[in-house]
Amino acid sequence: MKKIYYLLALVIVAFASCKPLNKTYQDIDSAPLSDVKLTLSTSEYKSLPSTNYAFNSFNFKTINDANLSIPNILAIKYPVIADLKSATVSFALDPTTSSIASPDVTLARNAIVLVTPADHNFPATTTNGNLIPGNTLAYFTSDVAINYLNYKYPTPAAYQMVVLTYNYFETGVTSATGNVVTDTFVFLKNTWTKIYTVSPAQYASVSRGTNNMFLTTDLPSIIFYLNSILKEDAILMSGITTGSTIYVAYKYNTTDQRVQGLTYDGSNWVSRQTLSFLKVKGIWLPDPTVTIIEGTGVNPDFVWLRDNTSIGTATARANLASFGDYNINATGTTVWNDADLTASLAAILLHRFPTPTAGIPYKIIYSVFVSKVTQTSKVFTFNGTAFVLQTQ
Repeated sequence: MKKIYYLLALVIVAFASCKPLNKTYQDIDSAPLSDVKLTLSTSEYKSLPSTNYAFNSFNFKTINDANLSIPNILAIKYPVIADLKSATVSFALDPTTSSIASPDVTLARNAIVLVTPADHNFPATTTNGNLIPGNTLAYFTSDVAINYLNYKYPTPAAYQMVVLTYNYFETGVTSATGNVVTDTFVFLKNTWTKIYTVSPAQYASVSRGTNNMFLTTDLPSIIFYLNSILKEDAILMSGITTGSTIYVAYKYNTTDQRVQGLTYDGSNWVSRQTLSFLKVKGIWLPDPTVTIIEGTGVNPDFVWLRDNTSIGTATARANLASFGDYNINATGTTVWNDADLTASLAAILLHRFPTPTAGIPYKIIYSVFVSKVTQTSKVFTFNGTAFVLQTQ
């Protein structure tokens, strides 16, 4: 059965938690996107003190460990680089670490769901002002599976995961009565997304087909097994380029489902993450930028903006709440000018962060419509009273 999997870019969001750094961070607003790009190799790990476990393991167990250690590596490798220079650093994660956004983010889980014949039939409903079509058939198509998740979980948490076993049918893909499949869905960027799930045949290909799961004793070899499975998937590999990333769901022990983020390095799938750092007053610091991604479609932030502010015109706010993108065409009643658009983003940030940290960047990524929908962004800092747009 042919499936379409969504390749996802791993997004790392680093939060500043130490208020004494606020004044220091005020100096970074004009920093460029990235001046140095570095993938840690053995020699970089060996530049750490021998008491640091990464000196021998050549990986980090958590994002926090990486944030603490990588500035030491950068200070040694780039001793005379100027202030306000930035570094994007890619590094290996411990193969026993299961990751999705990062190993420090707890993946909210639901129980594994077996969709019974009666469950395939569910009514239409309205969630957050969005009409969710129902289903009267004895199977789900790909679109209906997403509708079912929106119906069953109207207020999902970020990174919530559902493992769904259901009768799947697509014209020209499955038999007329459908096939029973198990898929994993994660709530990413305000939408349910189907991710790659290891199949029984793939467990068998790495000699784990007896119980179709990996065990605790397999943890040191998980990346090796998943790399082998992915490289043998001809359909997946046909569209892969160096740097492509993917989330892979696998069963761990009897009741646990884990998700591993992997990146293709041109030869193999490896467990890597990327973090950004800035040199401020002679010291390399984790980039404190808080990044918000506004999804298209019915978006709670835009519904709030429509119902709770007078920014822009009423028709422009209604259009934004319906479609999830700012209309910036030259004319029309739903068009946003730049001043109102900027004010609306600042209002959303204050709504999302009622007690923001002063001085650090808050980057909001959003969609605009001209002749087509594209993504763009603006960066703000909080001045103690309001969010103020920064020059990019």
